Amino acid sequence: MNNFFKKVNKIVNKVLPYTLILLLIIIIAEMFFDIQNENIILAIKISDGFIIAVFVLDLAFLYYKSKDLIFFFKNYWLDILAVLPLGLMFRVGENIFKIGAEAEKIFIGQRVLHEVAQAEKLIKFTSKLEEGAKIFRFLEEFAKVFRFIPKTIDYIKGTDLFTKLYYSYRDEKTNYDGIRKYGKI
Repeated sequence: MNNFFKKVNKIVNKVLPYTLILLLIIIIAEMFFDIQNENIILAIKISDGFIIAVFVLDLAFLYYKSKDLIFFFKNYWLDILAVLPLGLMFRVGENIFKIGAEAEKIFIGQRVLHEVAQAEKLIKFTSKLEEGAKIFRFLEEFAKVFRFIPKTIDYIKGTDLFTKLYYSYRDEKTNYDGIRKYGKI
């Protein structure tokens, strides 16, 4: 790896914990607050894109450092899932439901002219479609939570505290003869 990529890798590793904090703030803001301001929504989308870009760069460096493709997929599959644009897929699903709901509203308008008695059933069906769109919006937020978890686990595993706790736990189960208390090593 040349010097440029080493510098970029160092920058990505330094920025990664801050992106995790920013992602957590975005998740909390979108789940618990009804954000209507277009500027705030735009800032959230831009921040989300930046976070995904940092995760993709981190994944690219992990691929570069891995032994081979099988090792990469075996050890970093959760990171790969974290950068998939699940939110985009859920937004597409939400838009499909909205189009279906709008088409159903047009259909309802025609039916009302011809059969007033059937209109109540169709309105209930339309409300179910709109509820489905709300579910897709919730799943979009859930996808952001899914991106947050594996990166946080990777970050915690890389800290000195985790390493010290792991080795102290491992050494605690081994006596001085090199034999595990619960069986052979």
